[in-house]
Amino acid sequence: MKSILAALFILTSVNAQAVTTAINPSSEFITSIEGCNLRWWFRGSNDNNPIGDISWTGGCVGNKAQGFGFASKVSSNHAYFGSFSAGDLGENVFLEVTDGAITPYKLDFSRGLKVTTDNIDKSTLAKVMDQYSKMKSKNPKTGSTSKKSSGSTKKSDSSKSSTHKASSSVTPPPIAMLKQYEGTAVACTEYALGAAGNEIVNKLYSEIHAEGMCPPAKGVAKALYFSITTIEKSCSPAEIANVADMADLRSQLQEAVDIIKFSCVK
Repeated sequence: MKSILAALFILTSVNAQAVTTAINPSSEFITSIEGCNLRWWFRGSNDNNPIGDISWTGGCVGNKAQGFGFASKVSSNHAYFGSFSAGDLGENVFLEVTDGAITPYKLDFSRGLKVTTDNIDKSTLAKVMDQYSKMKSKNPKTGSTSKKSSGSTKKSDSSKSSTHKASSSVTPPPIAMLKQYEGTAVACTEYALGAAGNEIVNKLYSEIHAEGMCPPAKGVAKALYFSITTIEKSCSPAEIANVADMADLRSQLQEAVDIIKFSCVK
């Protein structure tokens, strides 16, 4: 469960570099290997190769994909998470998931048949991310889902005791402004930690997406520090290794702090 800060990294990456790509969706519905029909939207305009076998892990009503789920090519390491209605994309925002990296896109018909990472509605993205956090164990491109599930159960059982064990080893704020963004203890489970991360990202959304370098750096630093300290307060040292790459999180926090120190106007 090392992607509890996925929403944060998604929002910062979207802010840093917008991408718009023309697409070539299938003209007809395709039947997945599970027997459910859906339109394949996830193909570039220059890709005229046969789509091949696809998989759908989600609801199926009247033999058509319905609700949130993962669509993927059997031969690819990519999976696409979104909401379908009667076999077609029901939400204009979906996620591309590859090797743990998550990129959000929205359908953009105002500029032709395209998808873009630009100007994605934050409330829609938050809804999609919330569903993804609940369903990501069903991603066919992610291994050992049963192991993850059993680990989450153990963390939930021990959350109360681990909170007390971790409370004395919280990372001090690298700069004074972050002190007020120290996290709070929650259950050491994927859902609880993910919800806390999503909540702080939504709260700081406008700052993370502000113009220039300094306001976004401050927003990212606040969200990272909150998330790091929330993990530390919620999980025992033994559990932390299972829920987050803390070295990577601290490295990204330091990068944001460096921008604040050396680039922001005082």
